[in-house]
Parts: sequence; structure tokens; C-alpha cells
Amino acid sequence: MKNLYLITLIGLLIFGSKTLLSQTGLGSCDNAIPLILDMNCSDSNSIPAGGNFGDPTGFDNTDTHPCSDSYAGGDDWFYSYTPSTNETITLDLFGTNTWTGLMVSDDCTGLDPSGNCVASSTSSSSDESLSFNACSGVTYYIHISTWPSPQSIGAFCLNASTAPTAYADAASGGACSFEAGGSASAAGICGGETIVAGVDIPDDADVTDPGIDYGCLLSTPNPAWFYFEISSPGDLAITIDSDTNVDIDYALWGPFSSLAAATSQCDYGAPVDCDYTTADGGTATTNCAQAGDVFILLVTNFSNTANNISIDESAGTATTDCSVVMPIDLIRFEAYSKGEVNMIEWRTITQVNNEFQIIEKSENGIDHWQELVRINGERNSTEILNYHAIDNDPLKTTYYRLKSIDFDGEEEIFNTVVVQRDENKSEIMGITPNPFNQNTTLNINSNSDQQGSIVIHNMAGLVIYRDEFSLVSGVNSLSIDLQAYSSGIYIVEVLIAGENEVIKLFKN
Repeated sequence: MKNLYLITLIGLLIFGSKTLLSQTGLGSCDNAIPLILDMNCSDSNSIPAGGNFGDPTGFDNTDTHPCSDSYAGGDDWFYSYTPSTNETITLDLFGTNTWTGLMVSDDCTGLDPSGNCVASSTSSSSDESLSFNACSGVTYYIHISTWPSPQSIGAFCLNASTAPTAYADAASGGACSFEAGGSASAAGICGGETIVAGVDIPDDADVTDPGIDYGCLLSTPNPAWFYFEISSPGDLAITIDSDTNVDIDYALWGPFSSLAAATSQCDYGAPVDCDYTTADGGTATTNCAQAGDVFILLVTNFSNTANNISIDESAGTATTDCSVVMPIDLIRFEAYSKGEVNMIEWRTITQVNNEFQIIEKSENGIDHWQELVRINGERNSTEILNYHAIDNDPLKTTYYRLKSIDFDGEEEIFNTVVVQRDENKSEIMGITPNPFNQNTTLNINSNSDQQGSIVIHNMAGLVIYRDEFSLVSGVNSLSIDLQAYSSGIYIVEVLIAGENEVIKLFKN
């Protein structure tokens, strides 16, 4: 142990009449001195200044830290701070030597900082800055050290300030689209779920939502978006793991005040945690999550290899609200006109306890909803499943919506889509007769004098018939001679004014 007169001598030599006896971290966290909230240190030239200053030279009782053993290898200085409310702490360190480490943990065991790495800032510079969310009643240990060479950061001063923990709600950017990979929205999940990783999905998350700061993610291939809502407070730790040990990356943003706040304005700041290593996942963490907080998670499949990804919350003390997980996670829902009918198509990525999926229609999109079709759900599924329905009696303007019902009777109604039929556009009335023996006729009701084309190919994909034709306004009947071809199924493609329609044709 270094004796007291040496400590006093060092302080007097460096700071003259300003003693360091009350400013001695003594190289270990069990001797940490209370942090003073003070912002009077401007740079290394102002040392000594403010309420937190010192020189760790000669105090080296620990070489380990949950954040970085390397940057704990030099001489050490410790502060401690215990907030009485949840708050955000900002630290600005000004040193006189290089390769500086500023690291924060939430526990101290013996001489060594322990527990979790709460925050860290390390570099070849002499100055470091960081911010972290601090939980009421938790003691945090602030470790100032260096890489083993130089052994000490030398004389330093440290600014410390606090502010109420702020939500990450963005003030601009427009609604998040989350359309990468075909997703219409982020999927609500809670701990203990497994998803099927996307493959061959474009690397376009940062193109679709360019206002987001993607942090360490230099690319976003095969992106999948999720959200969590906290049900009981604590430290959130989301473990992400691939079952085939391939490269999986992630980023976590939050906390947001609500799901609407997280998705309505999409200029997110830097993520609270992210990973772009070659590991097969990892643990996304943030401390002091409060009940009602919402977090957005992006998981990417960098390997582009088929695998299952598990997402689990059990490593943390905070728990997530599973009531946000509705019977289905919908990633596509659209409707369009096709000939005399309207087509409705949708896609789900997961189904949880799902009993029915119901398509409803309305003339105004407000009330008088009528059930069009009811489809049995898959109960529980993590596969991407595609569905479609046909409205054989559409209105000029028809609104459609999807209603999902689980086995407990809980239901979710998704966004409404509308189809407006152009009664004046050309209409392919059909092919008659179908099935046919030798010749058949294509009937078209054209809205003007114009050109069109027809291509027919067999089931092997070989084109057997191609023709261009002229239409007059009104009903047109075009004879098709296929008597030279054998019996079977043929595919007819008709193109008029940029509109393409495909018809199956059967020859006896």
C-alpha cells in the first residue's frame, strides 16, 4: 500500500496548495469517492478545475473491468454515484495523456469493478465523453484509467451533469415504413420467440427509412423489425441467437413513450445498443427500462443463410408485455381490381393462438362492414404464409379490412385498403368457349380505338402463339386458331394499354 505522506506529496507537487486528500480514488472501486455534479472543467488546460479532478499516477490496484480489461490496465481512479431518481448522466473527461478509458459499471467486488458494463468511451485521445441512463437507487462506479502504456492519464478533470431520462421520440422524419423485406410494420413480440430469418431480401433498410441512425450497422441485409413494450421495470437484456451459428447483427432503439411515437416520426438517433461483429447474435441491453417504455429492435441476417433466430428476454430484470403480441403479425395487405373481380392478398410472418382470419368489405370504409370470407388460422406458426380472397361482386369503390381472432376471442382489426374500379377502362370479358376443341374467341370491351397483343405458351413455358391486334371502341371478338396443337392447358397473356391479364385456357 502506498503511504499517506506520498499521496499528500503527489497532490502538493501537482496542484500546489490545492490538496487531493479529498480527491483520492486510491486505484480501486471500494475506495471510490462521491461524484460531484459540476460543469466547471473546460479542457485539459483548466486542470485543476471543477469538483472532480485528480491524478491516478501510482494508483494501480485493478486491471479488470466489465467494459474493457485493456483500458483498465493502467493506473486507476474511481468515482461513485447513486441517483435518487431515474436520470441520464453525462460525463466529459479532460486528461493530459493519451489512450484514455472512461468506463461505468454497476457493481464493485473487492477492489474490482464488476456487474454490468453500463457505458464506456475509450480511444487514443486524452478526452472522452459518454452518457447513460441511471436507475434510481443503483450505485454506479466511474472508472478512469488507460491502456497499460501510458500507465496513467495524468492530471484530469471531469464534468458531470444529469437530466431527467428523455424519451427517444423523434420530432421529424415522417412515419416509419419498415418496408425492407416486405414488412408493412414492426412486429410486436415478447421474450421467448423464434423467427425465420429472411434470405435474399435487399439491403435497403437505410434506404427505406434513411432518417434513422443505424449506429454500428454498416449494412442491413435481410432486415426484420420488432418492438417490445415493457411491463415491469428493470434492465432490459434481449438475447438474439442463430440456431446454425451464422452471422446475425442487431440494433436497439429507445425508450419511446409509445408505439405510435416510435413509428410516426422516423428520425431515430443512435441506437442504445448494436452489434456488427461476426458473432451469431448477442445480447442487446439497456438499463432502467420503465413500464410502458417501447423499444424498436432491428435484426439482420448478414450471412444470407437460412436459419431460425431465437429472441429471448430472460437475461434481464425487465419483462416485456406479451399483450402486444396479437394473433398474427401482418407484413402485407393489399387489394386491386382484376377483370370483373377484386383481389385481396395478404401475408403473415407469425401467428399466435390464431383461430380465424376474416376479410370484411364496406362501401364507405366507416360502417356497414360485411364479412366476405373467413379462413381458418394456423393456431401457432413462425412461417411466412400467403393468403388471397376474391370479391366477385365489387362496388365502384370498395373498402377492405382484415380482422384476426384468436382462440380466446381477442380480435385485432388491421388497416383498411380501398379499390376504386375504373368503369371506363378496357375489360377482357373472357375467352369462349373454354374448354374448346379447335378454335376459341377472345372477347374484349375496349374503351377506345387502340392496339393490343396476345401471347400463348404451353405449361413448359414455350410460346406457341403470338399476335398483335387493333381494337375499336366497344366490344371486340378475336378468333384464336389452335387446332394444330395438342390437348392440354395453355396460358394466355393479354396486354392492353399497359394492363396485363392472364387467363388459363383448356383444349380438349
